[in-house]
Amino acid sequence: MRHLRFALLPLAALVFSVTAQASKTSYLNCKKEFTGNSYQYYGELMEVTSTHPNGNQFSSFVLNLVGQPFCFVDFDSSLETQVGVTKSVQLNTSEMSKEALENIQANLGQTVSVTGDFYIGHTAWHIRSVVVQVQDIVFPE
Repeated sequence: MRHLRFALLPLAALVFSVTAQASKTSYLNCKKEFTGNSYQYYGELMEVTSTHPNGNQFSSFVLNLVGQPFCFVDFDSSLETQVGVTKSVQLNTSEMSKEALENIQANLGQTVSVTGDFYIGHTAWHIRSVVVQVQDIVFPE
């Protein structure tokens, strides 16, 4: 049994090395938060009801992404870099007009294009790991 354990150590090191290399590659291809760059997201517009830990229910708009998952980089407070992937983002519509919010409501279930920068969800009001600060939404004709 001792020989088997020693034989597995180089294999484990090789697997770790390959995994680490794949993470570096993924990191380079991922979007970084707070870059000041707007990204475009395509997906199905949905409204989701959630419950805050304080017991209050609230509604949020989310975009279930079409196509490849959204790969993102999260720089946490310890300055460690984490790579994540998501197929659904929450939309921050706080700076949108009443008319724009009515258009969103009228187009629930439709595939739309959203432009905006993103940040990592960090409060109990954030129901997805990625939150997009909406700058523009293009609705279907």
